[in-house]
Amino acid sequence: MTHAQTERWLAELQARFSAVLRTPLSAAGGTLHTDLRSFPPAAIADIAPGPRLGAAERLGAYHRQYWLRLVRVLQEQYPLALRLCGAWDFNQLAIAFLVRHPPRGVDLGDVAEGFSEFIEREVELAGDGEVLKFVAEEPLPLSALREAARIDAAFRRVFMAPAEPRFVVSPDDAHTLPTRRLRLSRAFARVDEHRPLLELRARIFGSPDSDPVALPALLPRRRSWSVFRTARGIAHAALGDEQARLLELLAAQPVGDALATLESECEPSARTDLPERIQRFLARAVQQGFFSGFA
Repeated sequence: MTHAQTERWLAELQARFSAVLRTPLSAAGGTLHTDLRSFPPAAIADIAPGPRLGAAERLGAYHRQYWLRLVRVLQEQYPLALRLCGAWDFNQLAIAFLVRHPPRGVDLGDVAEGFSEFIEREVELAGDGEVLKFVAEEPLPLSALREAARIDAAFRRVFMAPAEPRFVVSPDDAHTLPTRRLRLSRAFARVDEHRPLLELRARIFGSPDSDPVALPALLPRRRSWSVFRTARGIAHAALGDEQARLLELLAAQPVGDALATLESECEPSARTDLPERIQRFLARAVQQGFFSGFA
């Protein structure tokens, strides 16, 4: 073959193999499996039979392991969503996501990029618009699944964030601090929960079990948490309403404006020691790496 013919043959071979890999696992019959009938005959013809397996079976074994590895990555990076759904329903979500957003890089860790946003915007609802359609026995409120996915995504984002220099406020910076905006570290996230989901995540994290767990009851009121990276791993700590609001303001306003807004929103009785409270919190936030510098 000429060089051009070789390139064309290779491109056609890759296209046929890629089409096979993009074919999702079948869930027919209550198990995830490769349906060999879905493979084009031309793709099967590209594979040499082995001593024990035919060409279609060899291609099917590779296809199944490929898809199960992708699904496993999503399970590992979204453990809370996994346990609320249970493995079967979670796997249906994972496959639906991978069909719409196939991997395009060489790093398996990137496979899960965008999964939370997929659940947020693209997951279909049952007729009543309140429960996930995949779940048949114990309907899971979609709001709870979305919140769980946001929490998992926050831990994933903090874990995978690149290292940043430690933020130090110099004496010169202190003079201009009120007019400057702080930049939140990529190894920090703030999450909100309406059910005790972080406690549940900490309890089930690392467990080999994938059976569904009971959805915790709603809390009396929303709770906010900081999620941040330490030398020993990923930590989380509760945020008071005032602290959560301050972080929200600092993400959008210069420090002086954020403090002024927070003060204006405080009850008069709470303003007396507000500067002291905020100073203590900001000192701890800087120490824990919430900020990476000035925006």
